[in-house]
Amino acid sequence: MHTRTADRNQRELRATVKAGRVPGLLAYADGEPVGWCSVGPRCDYGRSFSESDAEPVWLIACFFLRAAHRGQGIASALLEAAVAHAAERGAVAVEGPPRGWRPDDDPASLEGVIRMFRKAGFRDVADPQAPAVMRKDGLEL
Repeated sequence: MHTRTADRNQRELRATVKAGRVPGLLAYADGEPVGWCSVGPRCDYGRSFSESDAEPVWLIACFFLRAAHRGQGIASALLEAAVAHAAERGAVAVEGPPRGWRPDDDPASLEGVIRMFRKAGFRDVADPQAPAVMRKDGLEL
């Protein structure tokens, strides 16, 4: 069950920024923000989907795109930038849950997101028939 509130998310995001950590990346079009991708060390999210946290693995937790800017490759550009951002900061792998964390996520509505992750070199960590988490290894620069 998804129990996080908008208020709690906002408080945690403010605390992250005040602590000097970058919580994600923004995409701009014509000087206006049009998209967001959260990315950071997996341990910052309090979630572990696979393998040991002993290695520096980062997590891409979510994307947001303004409706008018969807279908233009912005999410793919954000994904590529998030992987590079993580690699530049020492991550050896990046994981992402393209089906989300809520049990009511509609798998059919996220097929494009799964294809985007695969095209960027991510592999399914879970059951190939129902990928819940995808991972890209070998990020050493």
